[in-house]
Amino acid sequence: NFPLDLAALEAPSLNG
Repeated sequence: NFPLDLAALEAPSLNG
């Protein structure tokens, strides 16, 4: 759960 949540947050962060 944690790795998935962190990855989801990092994805938009890099894209944004």
